[in-house]
Amino acid sequence: MGCVFLAIIGIDPGALFGALAGVIVGFSFMIGRAASKYFEGMLMVLIRRPYEIGDRIAIQEAESAPSSNGAPGWIVKDVTL
Repeated sequence: MGCVFLAIIGIDPGALFGALAGVIVGFSFMIGRAASKYFEGMLMVLIRRPYEIGDRIAIQEAESAPSSNGAPGWIVKDVTL
C-alpha cells in the first residue's frame, strides 16, 4: 500500500527506500562498536562478577599517581544491572 501511495503522489519508492537503507547502515556502523562494548561490559559484570559486596570502587586519572588519602569512590552494595 505504501509503495503504491508513494508512486501515486510522484515519489520513487526505490529511491526513498535506498536512501533510508543508506541512513540505517551508516547509523549501524556509527554505533555498532559502542553498543558492542556496552553489552560486553554488562555481560562481564553479570557473569564474572568482578566486584564483591563491600568492595570500594575508586576512579582517577590513569596518568596520576595514587594518593595516600584515597580517591572519591563508591562502596558496592549490590551487583545488578
